[in-house]
Amino acid sequence: AAHQLRTPATAINWTFENLEKEDGLPDAAREAVATGHAAAKNLLDVITHLLDAAQIEDGRFGYSFTPTNLVAFLDEMLGKAMPIAKLYGMNIYFDRPKEQVTISADPSKLGMAIANLVDNGIKYNAEGGNVTVTLAALGANAEIRIADTGEGIAPEDIPKLFQKFYRGEGTMKKVTQGTGLGLYLAKNVIEGHKGSIRVESTLGRGTTFFITLPLILTP
Repeated sequence: AAHQLRTPATAINWTFENLEKEDGLPDAAREAVATGHAAAKNLLDVITHLLDAAQIEDGRFGYSFTPTNLVAFLDEMLGKAMPIAKLYGMNIYFDRPKEQVTISADPSKLGMAIANLVDNGIKYNAEGGNVTVTLAALGANAEIRIADTGEGIAPEDIPKLFQKFYRGEGTMKKVTQGTGLGLYLAKNVIEGHKGSIRVESTLGRGTTFFITLPLILTP
């Protein structure tokens, strides 16, 4: 069903995207087009998440690994997230190391996982809050921390956080839409890179995700 839905949803998304570029649209029409584009993109994201989850369960979620400079990789990703952060009134900071940090990664798949965590940090944050991404080389691993200044996650929700389709009560109050697949997919992608992910959170103070990935060590 998701496969059948993706083609028309993609066409609808492209249509709204092209309409937004048209000059001379009345304000009311431009607002309607922007609303339609946002809805089409959300629909396409839901379909993509469903397909990715099905491929993971079927063992068909393949990877294409290549040496990846994590500093440049995260720089590019956070640059793309800046416009979204501005829309939500948030700030994004990147605490980068001085040395190069290189891992073996599938940039597309890893990008999806990191983007999801950064996106969550933006959407579930407090007004005027911060998302801070920290990268460091620790022994044989790279560690990425994605910290927000949001409301935090209830202790009883943390053990269920990476389950498929799970959304905590606080999450649903903050953002009503969502599949509950983002963190499930992120965990599977990180583990597909022979890494691990965990979370620490304090109610009223924020949440931090810790990702470890094996480094490519040079002699």
